[in-house]
Amino acid sequence: MYSRFLKLALLFLFFFSIAKGESGGNFEEIFSARQNSIVRIKYLLQLEEDRVQLDGFGVAYDPSGVVMLPPGVINSNYNLKELKDFKVFVRGGDEEGYEAEYLGKSNFFEFSFLKLKKPLPENLFTPITKFRKSKAKMGEEVWGMIVLDNFSDARMPKFSKVSGSLFFPMEVVNCSEVVGFAGSPVFDMEGGFLGVVVGTYASPFVMQVLDGKDTTFRVLLHSEILRDKFVSALEIPEIVRKVPENPFDNPPAWLGIVGINSLKRDVAKLMGLEGKSAFVISGIVESSPAEKAGLKKGDIIFGMNGKEFLKGDSADAAQEKFMFELGKFAPGDKITVRVAGGSAKNFKDVEVELGKTPKGYRECETRYFKKLGFSIREYLLDDAIMRASPKLGVDAAVVRYVKPNSPASSALPSHLEVGDKVVEINSRKVSGYAEAEKILSELSENPAAKEIVLVVEGISETKIVKINLN
Repeated sequence: MYSRFLKLALLFLFFFSIAKGESGGNFEEIFSARQNSIVRIKYLLQLEEDRVQLDGFGVAYDPSGVVMLPPGVINSNYNLKELKDFKVFVRGGDEEGYEAEYLGKSNFFEFSFLKLKKPLPENLFTPITKFRKSKAKMGEEVWGMIVLDNFSDARMPKFSKVSGSLFFPMEVVNCSEVVGFAGSPVFDMEGGFLGVVVGTYASPFVMQVLDGKDTTFRVLLHSEILRDKFVSALEIPEIVRKVPENPFDNPPAWLGIVGINSLKRDVAKLMGLEGKSAFVISGIVESSPAEKAGLKKGDIIFGMNGKEFLKGDSADAAQEKFMFELGKFAPGDKITVRVAGGSAKNFKDVEVELGKTPKGYRECETRYFKKLGFSIREYLLDDAIMRASPKLGVDAAVVRYVKPNSPASSALPSHLEVGDKVVEINSRKVSGYAEAEKILSELSENPAAKEIVLVVEGISETKIVKINLN
């Protein structure tokens, strides 16, 4: 019977035989020089009761050891303090992996970044900055990479063809079929760097390989991370420019608009906005940059920094473009927002000084009380928006998690639910998160405590929750 290494050799021969005609016979050299530009990453997510190992793939970016991870490899809602033990795995390297630190995410297109604690030699970690950047062309044959778990993390090329590009809000190239794993670099047949695989499309991909008995066995790849789109290499410098220095202190620029509505066709016609793209502000956060600049609910926005939104864009597309452009700015920068008056010709450009995005799930404080069976976190702007009261500066504790089959999950007469705002604990009014954490910690550590009575506010009702600790 053939060894697993001979099977691997057959795979290489299969793929390279396809590629030789396109690359003048030197594809093996091109591929060999680039196969260590995709790396596997693994990390732990420390939840209240569980430690979950997660993984994905990314691009070796530069010689200092920076790794680019596409959107979704590290969820934007994971709390930063719960992300542990990042490691990078490279072909031919230490099977235990190499320690890395999490740099955070770019505020431009949601890429995340790691950095190796000790740089690796180029033959193990081949940075894409080494290769010529190129622009994808319609109909061009391109290739990304897949990683076969069955074969000791062997890399294989995955060929596809460019079927088009979407230039809104940045250039994302579509392929005729899957081009590689999310996080794989994409190259042309001469080895020029074209971009990084991203996207939401997933397709099963089963490879059939001959074994020693002239039959086949099937290798089912990670179908959930195979993709048919990649961000153009020409966009990468702008993405990398936003690499944070500190993941805990990297707030994107913030305006303070909390919702939009589509502009009705008859209203657009009445105001002379036919053929223009616009949206209506449906909510403003109190004390936000938008409110301070004079923007208000009902304002019609149809441009930014002197430029009107593209003709034909839907309200959703106009908002996406608007928010994408905001991502290019930093807190403290000034922008202008074009607001329609009685007609399209009667407009005003409102100057807004952008602020820092308020603290979110990634940065908020959280604490789990194992004996009680629930955790709390800080009250966030999202909680205020859910309660139709979008304002800043509310200091409170909110239930983050309720453990099944715990004292908290058996509470009476009302259930304790995720999102409940803690108002009172054992008849003591709670003035903020820190006080709630202190009181609950004391009760959790007190062996004489038999019951905890909470007054909590849900989205639509106030409840009394009694937790029996016996």
